[in-house]
Amino acid sequence: MANMSLRFGLSENREEAIIELCEDEKPLGHIISDAASLEGLIRELAKLRRIMSDRVPADLDPMPRIETEAYPAWRVPDTHNAPVPGVMLCLRHSGLGWLGFLLERDRAAQIGEALQRHSRSPSPDTAA
Repeated sequence: MANMSLRFGLSENREEAIIELCEDEKPLGHIISDAASLEGLIRELAKLRRIMSDRVPADLDPMPRIETEAYPAWRVPDTHNAPVPGVMLCLRHSGLGWLGFLLERDRAAQIGEALQRHSRSPSPDTAA
């Protein structure tokens, strides 16, 4: 049976992503995608990941090795259009775009308190 794989790259001008389908390392075809189309693909893949039976772990490892976005832009809008009440926290990831998190008010307060506590402490960051 053939070994199918995907290769990923950028065009020379860095304006398009190139996704190549390979069979036994031999290119069979490719898709060229602009930034907006690639963002749509990423969002569709994230939707699939969300419903897979192998769930994203609910807890963070004590010493996590996760991709970190340094100094992201953030917003807490005064209003939002989510169907349930809560506080909307928006964080900008340079590869995934703006991500929105709807928080229960008490959870938002807990996060705010943890951020204040850690911003005053010169000790290493720890989970709240």
